[in-house]
Amino acid sequence: MMQFIKQYSTTAVVIGTIVLAVVGLGTFIQVGNQNLRDDLHKVDERLSDDLDKVDDRLSGEINYARQDIEQDIRGIEEEMRRNQEQLRILLGEHRHDDDGRAFFYGPRETDFCLRADENRSNTRNVISISSMEGVDNVRCGYSR
Repeated sequence: MMQFIKQYSTTAVVIGTIVLAVVGLGTFIQVGNQNLRDDLHKVDERLSDDLDKVDDRLSGEINYARQDIEQDIRGIEEEMRRNQEQLRILLGEHRHDDDGRAFFYGPRETDFCLRADENRSNTRNVISISSMEGVDNVRCGYSR
């Protein structure tokens, strides 16, 4: 019987050791997997937070750019209104002669002459501005 116990006890110890090793390895793997899941969850949260920050930053920059563009457009529109008003002042009064030509008489301080010429087929307008420095009552005209 002793022989039997000796023979099988060694086998039982080896089998027990193997079983314990497998169970321990399984537990180790399970704990490792849980740690990896936790780490991946933390990384996912960080990435999500970082993406939210980037999205907020880009949205802010886009809004600032949109506001700058809108402000530029308003500035250009205001400049166009000022230029149109200056053009009206430069042109002064006008009249048409018997040939259908329109003549614009600028005020005394005017040193520019604006002339708009239309060709006979009315396909395009040519506007030219020429300096008339030192000339009073500038006479400009165009044919219709």
